[in-house]
Amino acid sequence: MAKQTDKVYITALHLSYGGAERAITALANALAEVGFEVTLLVTYKLCEPVYSLDPRVAIRYLTDRRPNRAEIAMARRKGHPYGLLKNLFAAGITLIRKYSTMRKALREIDSGVVIASRSEHSRLLAKVAHPDVVRIAQLHQDHYFSPRLRRDYRGIFREIDTLVVLVPTFAEEIRRMMNGYNSYTDCLAIPNFLNSSENDAKDGKNEASIGGSTLDTMTGQSVRSVLYVGRLEYEKGPDRLLEVWSLLKQYPDMRAVRLIILGDGSMSEQLKTQAERLGIVGDVDFRGYVSADDVAMEMRVADVLAMTSRSEGFGYVLLEAMDAGLPIVAYDVRSGPAELIVNGSTGYLVPNDRPDIFAARLHELLTDPKRCADFARAGRERAQRSFSRREIVERWLRVLKAAAGRRGIELTPLQSREENNGG
Repeated sequence: MAKQTDKVYITALHLSYGGAERAITALANALAEVGFEVTLLVTYKLCEPVYSLDPRVAIRYLTDRRPNRAEIAMARRKGHPYGLLKNLFAAGITLIRKYSTMRKALREIDSGVVIASRSEHSRLLAKVAHPDVVRIAQLHQDHYFSPRLRRDYRGIFREIDTLVVLVPTFAEEIRRMMNGYNSYTDCLAIPNFLNSSENDAKDGKNEASIGGSTLDTMTGQSVRSVLYVGRLEYEKGPDRLLEVWSLLKQYPDMRAVRLIILGDGSMSEQLKTQAERLGIVGDVDFRGYVSADDVAMEMRVADVLAMTSRSEGFGYVLLEAMDAGLPIVAYDVRSGPAELIVNGSTGYLVPNDRPDIFAARLHELLTDPKRCADFARAGRERAQRSFSRREIVERWLRVLKAAAGRRGIELTPLQSREENNGG
């Protein structure tokens, strides 16, 4: 008789803001809803979970330490050698704990499914997992497949049952890497999905507001806005967006348009200095981190979402924007935007590092309400058709069942047990 389990463990670095964190939360919620006993193994408790988490999902924080990059940067700026040395030592201890606590947590699991959400977690899972543990590795970021990662796919990942990536091009590339070296690990693509049980039209823009504009109550003039949502870090390219904005503001009819930036990060002060240098500081609204509900509200009233990332794994915020009826302009980087945006139909893909074209595309949408509305409707239809929660969760369940079957294990979530018992 096959061994049975209803336990699923998902690893995470933290549960603060981020596309990967939102996707992890969505998957945990979905698996809990079908009856799995889900536990999140989380390294750092930076804050309470930002995204709504099903109360049936348990959280196990692995360390009370947290990264101290801000303190290190402050000590460097102030030229305090003792403070810098002290913080570097603390960072070293935190790094050791980051890996040792996850290794210990994974080693202690003697049955169930583990979904490792980061490459370093996948390596640990391959090394220490119990034979009765179903091992799923998931790639959330675009790693550009470093030499070490290539070696992992060909070597240590032979202890991983299934590798799940977000886009088909990555799956094809990894399968080519593994060819002749690793014939055991299945590699396939499952995209992220909309994190709502029902994608009701009331959650997005209504017909009157799609492609429309907001009136300034003081002047009565049309005020249009472009929205950026994301961490203020180099790979997300917020500095590139400010370059675009300085070009957009050169159009005479764009003087009243505002750029709303939701997010925070290590580039925050640098970006404000850049905005002053470019002469656009009065047109850019830096709002810092806001709640998920506030992000959804801003998406309902903005006119366009801009993404100028240098690197993306999937681009969860693009999916949210499409579902909210928000047209998109994004740089066509190696992965992410092209998997979601249909160029010229749901938004615009701009050749990478061409701020002049990016500004022109923003101008087109901001001055053409009909095109804006058409893109918004098409984007929402695509989000709900191609990234529906039900269909993608069913794909996950099939993958988990197949991976468990290879180890002679039967998955028995509560829903399956009730169906078998006629409940």
